[in-house]
Amino acid sequence: MKPKNNVEITTPAPVLNIAEFHTAFGGGNGYEIPRNSSGHSKHLEFIALPGQVFTVEEIFSRHHHCIYRVSSPIYSGSDLFLDSRFTKPSSQEGDKDRISLDPSELTTKMKKLLGCKYVWGGNWSSGIQEMLHFYPPQKALDQSMLDLWTMKGVDCSGLLYEASGGVTPRNTKALLHFGNALPVEGKSPDQIRALLKPMDMVVWPGHIWFVLDDKNSIESKSPHGVIQRSLHDRLMETCSERKGVDQWSSSLNPNQHFVIRRFCSFEDSL
Repeated sequence: MKPKNNVEITTPAPVLNIAEFHTAFGGGNGYEIPRNSSGHSKHLEFIALPGQVFTVEEIFSRHHHCIYRVSSPIYSGSDLFLDSRFTKPSSQEGDKDRISLDPSELTTKMKKLLGCKYVWGGNWSSGIQEMLHFYPPQKALDQSMLDLWTMKGVDCSGLLYEASGGVTPRNTKALLHFGNALPVEGKSPDQIRALLKPMDMVVWPGHIWFVLDDKNSIESKSPHGVIQRSLHDRLMETCSERKGVDQWSSSLNPNQHFVIRRFCSFEDSL
């Protein structure tokens, strides 16, 4: 069997769930992004970051480039696709270390993203301008569609992913088990708040928000984008809608519970 090749990301690159990039960026008329009922891109999974390494499972030739079907331990899914123009051959078998998970550095980076738009699958707030060259729209786009085309924005877990340089898990399913658990089960909102430290993660399937400091929270939420809110108000809202549990399990109702996770490097005795 021929050995599989690895490729390294050279510039931020969209990872799609289909091989037909022209469909994802152009639709049937050449100037639309196919979207779901919530108005989010149907085909963008996430943005791969420079230095990340993927294994090429299959190659589809195009006129002047290739589309790779890829796999990687950083993101689950059998149907992940990359445009070869964002990559170079690599002899590595894994990702390079990019930054440490220091809570103060992460909160500083997140604050810089305040006001950034919400883009489903987005984790590169400045957008990927190469898409306008690689997949040029067939007519002038308004600003909203231009942001979608270049994926200029971050979603809830993408806010953390960009701030961490891709060190953290990319979706909430994995973040439910990332780091260490805070013992919140049966505690009141005031008791929970007394435990919180900057960069603690309040997470349930489909969404995550973060403790910014002792008074504020931060999150990327559709359709508002990256916003800062009172920590007290955000925690009270969460606790009024859901019950905190110490560990997530598949038996829990994703609409009724949450967990709080803490970076291992920031763990202390609880």
